[in-house]
Amino acid sequence: MAEISNIQELRAEIARLRTVANEQETVIRSDAAALREQLKPMNILMNTISSLTGVQMSKSTFVNNGFVFGLSLMLQRLLLKTENQVAEQVHRWTEAFISKINDFMSKHSGGSKAKD
Repeated sequence: MAEISNIQELRAEIARLRTVANEQETVIRSDAAALREQLKPMNILMNTISSLTGVQMSKSTFVNNGFVFGLSLMLQRLLLKTENQVAEQVHRWTEAFISKINDFMSKHSGGSKAKD
């Protein structure tokens, strides 16, 4: 910043600083309004549902199509994820069980041949 040497430069700098301050106030008001909007209960609910289910729905879609539709979609998505996780876990358990049976059979069948 250059040094101010006369009253005109001082007035120009004051005007510039007021403009900057007004712009910053506008940004702050906009940010505060956006924060208030995010903290509304309906928006918190929508964000929570979206993060839990992975289904991105806008507030208007959720409200227009009805709470039941949104809830149904959310539960279907949640059940699909749960079903896939359960199926994978059952598959892992089955593989482990078969592996243990094979190990047991190979240990006992190999030992009985050695005794004969």
